[in-house]
This record gives sequence, C-alpha cells and structure tokens, in this order.
Amino acid sequence: MLGLALAAAILMLVLALGALAGSIATRGSAQSAADLAALAAAGSLARTELRGVGPAEGVRAACSIAADAARRNGAHLEECRSVGVRTIEVVTSRRFADWGQAKARARAGPRA
Repeated sequence: MLGLALAAAILMLVLALGALAGSIATRGSAQSAADLAALAAAGSLARTELRGVGPAEGVRAACSIAADAARRNGAHLEECRSVGVRTIEVVTSRRFADWGQAKARARAGPRA
C-alpha cells in the first residue's frame, strides 16, 4: 500500500513539473513574439517617419505590422502603443494548454 501511495505521489510530482516546464516554455515563446513584434513595429515606424507620414498613421501601420509579426510567431497582440516619439511598446499573449495564458511586454525604438 505504501508503494502505491509513493508511486502516486511521484506521478503527481512529475505531472506538476511537466506543467511548470510547459508554462515556462510558453512564457518564453510569448516573450520572443513580443520582442519580434516590437522590433518589426519600430522598424515600420522609422520607415514611415522617413516618408513623412503623420505620427498617428505611422503608429497604426506599425501596430498592424506588430500584430502580423506576433501572429506569425504563435501569439496574439494584446496591446500596441507609442511610447514617446519613436518607441513602440507591445504586449503579446500566448495560450498554454486549455487553462493558462502567458503575457509578455517589449519595447523597441532608438536608444535615448
């Protein structure tokens, strides 16, 4: 009987560690998607500025590109906004199994 209880406890520990490892991997994927989306958006914002496009239109275009970059990396763009004049901040999310969601935030733009 003690052996069965010990085997059940070990199984529960292994399952819990597997879930923890999966959630950590999902968080890393969400962060990678956020980083790439922010970089893509900042590059777009810089290009629109060079073409003389207005700031509001430039941010809209940059956020559209950020959403596409996030989607291509398996995440969903939750937020996208301009921070200062030339910096973009994004928040992405990625689902983990049926019960969790990982969120990540990233900024990109020229160095101040």
